[in-house]
Amino acid sequence: MTYQSIAVRLAGAMLIASLVLGVTSSAASARHSPGATAKGTISCFVTGTFTASPALTLGSGKATTLKLQATLRGCTGSAAAAKVTGGTLTGKSVDTSASCVAFENSFPPLTGKVTYKTTSGSFAPTALAFNGGTLGIMATPLGVTYPKSGGTGAAKGSFATKSTKLILDMPVPYSQWVAACQSSAGLSTMTITSESSLTA
Repeated sequence: MTYQSIAVRLAGAMLIASLVLGVTSSAASARHSPGATAKGTISCFVTGTFTASPALTLGSGKATTLKLQATLRGCTGSAAAAKVTGGTLTGKSVDTSASCVAFENSFPPLTGKVTYKTTSGSFAPTALAFNGGTLGIMATPLGVTYPKSGGTGAAKGSFATKSTKLILDMPVPYSQWVAACQSSAGLSTMTITSESSLTA
């Protein structure tokens, strides 16, 4: 495999990969007006990519943008979630002094947006915000957890919650992460090959 494209499996905190949002609330009504704010919880599988521009290296820090692009499928949850047939998950991080070494200590804050496809009507998007992430270098496989230890994660809009968690589980050992960062091309693209977990 090339070091530029490391397969990334976004997995659940302890179980299967899913996207879970929301706080406990009364069931949503049978019908929703366009752009209605959905209540309750939702869990979805996602696939896509997580990219760094410019590529991450072990060298001195530089301004870098991380982008998450993913699609949703297999959504379940409360009554409102039953209407969701799919959607998109996008995210962005900006760091003024990024490097693989710096990210071993802490990933930068991540903001994101979830949009939904529904069987009828439409739901307002969900806005995500994490104040940073933690790379679990001792874990096998490698994983990034949002929010960082002691940090915060929140979702606003549809399926709102103040305790969102996102775990990116990479099916590669720490040694392969380092090798990719040491390569001449650096680490630029991580492909989300199976699942992710965003948990309230």
